[in-house]
Amino acid sequence: MKKKEPYLWLLVLAILIFARAFIFTPIKVDGQSMQPTLRNNERGIMLKNYQNYSYGDIIVFKSGNQRMIKRIIALDGDVVEIDKNKVIVNDKILEENYLITYSDKVEFIDEMTEFSQLVEPNSVFVLGDNRLNSIDSRMIGSIPKEDILGKVLFVYGGWYFN
Repeated sequence: MKKKEPYLWLLVLAILIFARAFIFTPIKVDGQSMQPTLRNNERGIMLKNYQNYSYGDIIVFKSGNQRMIKRIIALDGDVVEIDKNKVIVNDKILEENYLITYSDKVEFIDEMTEFSQLVEPNSVFVLGDNRLNSIDSRMIGSIPKEDILGKVLFVYGGWYFN
């Protein structure tokens, strides 16, 4: 039985290396744009090359030379409208219980309190949960699916699970 033990450990190590290279990767939250759901410096796991994006998924994507973490609000072909603190997708107001609660007198971002956009083909529209402190699709536009690195599965520290 002792002779098989090193082979078992090598097999486990090979599986972990394969999973890290092709399936999962660690992430670190950088900034406050996803609070209260995700907090600055929390760490988690991202599923690489995820393709079945849906509303509410938290994704990691590249924008220029940065990696960003945001929530998918709309998919390609959807119409997104922002009217003060309300986000409307295809004429339906989103129920966003994950947001920081703001007073009705606070507007997300001055120049972005009234906004309307058709999400481009093969793209998604993303917003941070902390709308007063987020650079997202309101500023940078739709995110091409080819720029999405993966879906956040969980973050430990804050115990977010998707």
